[in-house]
Amino acid sequence: MQPFPSVISIPESEAQNGDAVWKFVVVDADDDAFTTCTLTGADAGDFTSTVDSVLGCAVSFNGAKDFDAGDESFTIGLQIDTGNVMDGGPITIDNILISIRDVDDEAPCFSAATLAVSISENTKAGSVIVDATDVTFSDPDTDPNYLEFNIASDGYVDFYLPTKSLPLIVSRRQFDYEVVADRSLTIDLKVTDPKGNTGGAACDNPIAITVTVTNENDNPLYCDPRSFHISLVDRRTAGNFGTPIACTDPDTQSFNPTCTLENADLAIFAVTGAFSGTNYVGNCQLSTVAANLDINDADPDGYFYFDLIVTDQTINGVQYTSTVAVSVQVTPVSNGALSLTTATYGSTVPEDEDVGFMIDTQAVLSYSDPSDKEYQHVWSMTGTGTNTWGIDPVEGYIYLIRPLDFEDMNSYTFTVTVERDDGTAIPPSTSADLTINIGNVNDEVPTFSATPYAYTDLTTATNTNPTLPKWKTLAEGALAADLDTFSVSDADGLTNLVVSIDSVYPSEAVNPFSVTCAGVTCTTSGTWKISLLRAAELDSNDATRLESNHYTVTISVTDGKYVVKNFYHVTITPANDNAPIITANPQTVEITEAAQVGSKLTHFTATDNDDITNQREFSAVSVRYTLTSASSAVLTVDGSFFSLDPQTGDLFLAKEIDTDGLATLPATISVLVDAADDLGDGNAALQVDVTINVHEVNDNAPECPGISQVTFVAVPESSAVGFDLVDFSGCDDIDFAQSQAWATEIVSGNVGASGGAQLFVLTANVLELGHILDYDESQRNFELSVRVYETDEGPLSSHDQFFTVIISVVPEQDGVPVWDTAVYTATMPADAEFGSLVVINPSQWHYSDPDGLLANDPDNPHAYGTLSLNSANALKIDAAVVSPCPFTLDAEAEDLYVVSSLVAYSSCDLVMRLTDAAGAFSAPDATLTVTLDLDSVPVCDPQTELITILETQAASTTLIADLNCVDDDGDTLTFSLDQGDPNFEAVAGTGTGQLASSAIAAFDSSAKSSYNLVVAASDPDGNTAVVKILVIVQVVDDGTITCTAFPATDLLISEATDVNTILGQMSCLDSDGAGTAYGHLTYTVTGSNGNIAIDPTTGVIFLAQKVDFEDAALTNPVTVDFTVWNPDTSGTSETFQRTIEYTNVNDNRPTCTFAYDGTNAPLGKIDDGTVAGTTIAGLTCQDNDATAALNQIITLSMVGNTDATLFTFSTATCTLVSSATCSIDINLAKDIDFDADGAEFAIFEFQVSDSKLSNVYSQPFVTVPVNEFEPVFDNLDDTVSVLENSPIVGGSSIFTVVATDGDSSVSSDGQVS
Repeated sequence: MQPFPSVISIPESEAQNGDAVWKFVVVDADDDAFTTCTLTGADAGDFTSTVDSVLGCAVSFNGAKDFDAGDESFTIGLQIDTGNVMDGGPITIDNILISIRDVDDEAPCFSAATLAVSISENTKAGSVIVDATDVTFSDPDTDPNYLEFNIASDGYVDFYLPTKSLPLIVSRRQFDYEVVADRSLTIDLKVTDPKGNTGGAACDNPIAITVTVTNENDNPLYCDPRSFHISLVDRRTAGNFGTPIACTDPDTQSFNPTCTLENADLAIFAVTGAFSGTNYVGNCQLSTVAANLDINDADPDGYFYFDLIVTDQTINGVQYTSTVAVSVQVTPVSNGALSLTTATYGSTVPEDEDVGFMIDTQAVLSYSDPSDKEYQHVWSMTGTGTNTWGIDPVEGYIYLIRPLDFEDMNSYTFTVTVERDDGTAIPPSTSADLTINIGNVNDEVPTFSATPYAYTDLTTATNTNPTLPKWKTLAEGALAADLDTFSVSDADGLTNLVVSIDSVYPSEAVNPFSVTCAGVTCTTSGTWKISLLRAAELDSNDATRLESNHYTVTISVTDGKYVVKNFYHVTITPANDNAPIITANPQTVEITEAAQVGSKLTHFTATDNDDITNQREFSAVSVRYTLTSASSAVLTVDGSFFSLDPQTGDLFLAKEIDTDGLATLPATISVLVDAADDLGDGNAALQVDVTINVHEVNDNAPECPGISQVTFVAVPESSAVGFDLVDFSGCDDIDFAQSQAWATEIVSGNVGASGGAQLFVLTANVLELGHILDYDESQRNFELSVRVYETDEGPLSSHDQFFTVIISVVPEQDGVPVWDTAVYTATMPADAEFGSLVVINPSQWHYSDPDGLLANDPDNPHAYGTLSLNSANALKIDAAVVSPCPFTLDAEAEDLYVVSSLVAYSSCDLVMRLTDAAGAFSAPDATLTVTLDLDSVPVCDPQTELITILETQAASTTLIADLNCVDDDGDTLTFSLDQGDPNFEAVAGTGTGQLASSAIAAFDSSAKSSYNLVVAASDPDGNTAVVKILVIVQVVDDGTITCTAFPATDLLISEATDVNTILGQMSCLDSDGAGTAYGHLTYTVTGSNGNIAIDPTTGVIFLAQKVDFEDAALTNPVTVDFTVWNPDTSGTSETFQRTIEYTNVNDNRPTCTFAYDGTNAPLGKIDDGTVAGTTIAGLTCQDNDATAALNQIITLSMVGNTDATLFTFSTATCTLVSSATCSIDINLAKDIDFDADGAEFAIFEFQVSDSKLSNVYSQPFVTVPVNEFEPVFDNLDDTVSVLENSPIVGGSSIFTVVATDGDSSVSSDGQVS
């Protein structure tokens, strides 16, 4: 049997009904004929098979297959049989994959027949009109699928496709909405595939694209005329004036203009406008709105100037305006005489009016000028007071030029004259009188007279001549009386003066001074007096006394506007006439025996009515204090126990006082104190008796005889509640006469037992056991702090006594062993040998004894506990086995061993018991379950798996597939990757195993498209099953384009380069992978005018057509774009822009043309007799290859049959630069003598050559003879005899004349011999 292909690839065009798929050739050595050929597999129905008795089986398609309809692959199998049992049965071929390849057999179509787009009229040329995303199209063919887009010829006038690979349409020009033809345009866009399929009636192809151009405000409006002038008469009423101003806006949509005025008085002028029609032609109508137009509102020339602004609407930030300059001239209509009326200014001008005060003369004198026009006027005035008042010569205002004074001048009268400056008034001027009255105001300051004791303190006036204040001195005890008088006057005399006391310093609650009128009346002037209202008594014990011995009295005078103040000083001299008085007289002072020596007990205060504030003569007077005596009925004390400060009056303790032993408390001490001043006028009979009570204090702590500060107590753990620990009831306080109560308390160290009870309590000051102690509990030692304290002193007094009681619990054996872990398991092989150790789980026994010594404590092994196996309670799980489980226990080592075969058992349950030395045993007991392992092998189904995942699989522990692995033993399986990749991990999952992507998963089909994994499932016995897994990473469209090779620099291409010459290559990759559905890349080139091409599949860049450096239409250099893009994705692309420069080569032959006398002639002529050196022709030679970079040197040489002796060149070489020409003369090398040489015809053949190429030219020259010789008879002197009478015979020769002519070639030369 020949090898069969595992994959058969067939294009869909060859997958029609009945088309052959493959012939499976099988040769039978016995030459048996094949009897059956059977198709198997899931897709067998899509094919038919035919038996070939010799060659085997032929398979063909059953029905046509269409790749675009999903017919991409089929899997079948074959069974071929001869029927001969000796051949071993049929031949089976499985998993034959038949792949259908896509071919280009479908037409591309658009998703719609039409598309409408809109652009504004000012969209620039080169703008994208239709983006590639605006058009939706499809081609059922999936590979290849390189489509090309084209625009019908009409559409190319306005639009073009920058690339045919995308439906990207760009404008060629800018459109104008005002051109009707530009408002709507149509593009027919057609798409074709490489095979030229364009679709049929059922396919929308081409698509009709309608481009609508919208209007914009892009045309300025204009008005005609641009300036407007009109003349109006004064006093014109409101209404339109002038012809409306016409304006036009070329924009055809409703950018409706508006008319407004700028720099115009809108109270006088207005404008209205209306626009309509296609181009919005309209008018702006000007009008006056004032009831009467007034020339006086115009400028001095009678003109109004303003602008008419016409503005259209703002569209997209664009707005246009048009301005019309408007001038309106107002002409006056009448004239008349000026008028003034004599009058008095209506208000009195106060004398304190400010300089600059103005009077409206025109209003006061009723000025009028009936003229319509405001002419300039000249104002003047005469009269007394022109040095105080002035007049504005233009406006006529009269203004104050210096201050007024009613007391100096109270009225002014002026004659005011006004004159029109142009003299047109009739009469030209007029005059009238104006009277101005001045009013009096309060502007004088009141003044004091005959007051040598006062000075003036002005609030609003000026201090002109101050004088020193006067002192008034009174002796203490002086009675109330008038002190002084003074006079005050006011020059204004407008208001009565008010005289009062402004202030007295220092102030008192009741003012001791007053000011009253001293005469009959006191009005605008008068005499006033100042008086003392009460006796000048300074004693502090006098209720009517003055509080100071010196006063400053401020006297205030005001006329209602100005205030004048003067000072008056009064001094009272004191006398020492009073004894000191102790004002603070303590009767009883309470102290304790704990008072410290030096502590202040009390303070005495004495005053002397002579010692007053600001007393000058007796400022050194002070009070002195003296301790007279000290005594007590119960204590032995004297004055030495106390000290008295003689100046401050402070009483201090000088010795300690102790009341211990006194029966009567408090102890009383009597102290006598007196006071006197420094002048000896003290009151010796005045003594103060002070009682000092001394109280006892609690200054001794309670004492507890027989109890140490630190006491140790041992308590057996079986002690009952109430067990006495320490007795504090014998404590006492020894303070005399205090009867001090005391108590005890536990300050710290006490703890609570279960149920909230305290372990230790104090009962009647005895420390007792409050709860039974258990040595097996965690705390076995206690440290208590007990406080003995006096109950009336509160907590933490300095008299507290603290005792530390340390209590130790003595253990006793009273506990029961306890299993801390009660359940144990073990697994043993069924064939375990005798003596095998049973490994338990947990790995050791966990138990304890509440007595506090653990049974497995290494320092106290089995102090109270013994571990034993309760074999009597061993259970048998297998009912057929009646003997106990074969295990024994090493109690010392606590190990369990096998003692006989375990084959007969499936599992054993053992009861484990603990017993201590006292015989107590654990309750409940622990259990140990020993399971016998029959050692079955794990099984996974299936053993091979094919899994497909997306390359975008997230990086996390995500389930990919179930492994379905089990172990009949019920063992827990563990899973691992025996052969794998860190992108995957095997996990137990639900127990049967799962394959998952790991937390670091990073799949990329382009980097790795498949993974071969082997997952192992293992039981605890080391048995393993494996699952082989093939993971296919399915590509998704997420790639990026990376180019590893492309034209790195600009290209230089010689014009000699042949078509299809490879110029370079773009080599790019899509990270999805070239072999994937999303990895196809297409290469394009634009901008080369068709000279450069690129293979769309391989990226090979080659010359598409021959270029000619000398071709004027060749763009050189030219910038082109090399683009790679992925048509299967959303248009991912990379573009590289390069400059291509075509270089020149020497590929053109040099050429020459002849010229004779300025014209080109086919035949050169040389006149006979032309001398050597004469130029007979000119050559113009050029070489099209000549450039600035390629200068050509051409040479000329005569070749062929040219007579080199006849011709020469003016130069044999010529250098051509760029496209210039070279001129060369052909000259004669010798004289031309046609008659001598006889040559009529000469050939001039020459070669013109550059460094590579040449041309040969041949030019005939003809010698033109000249008639320069006369004919000559050769026998002019010959004699001929003729017989007379010779018969005349016609034609008889008598004489032969021989003549020759040097111009033998010239006929009819006119020369006569």
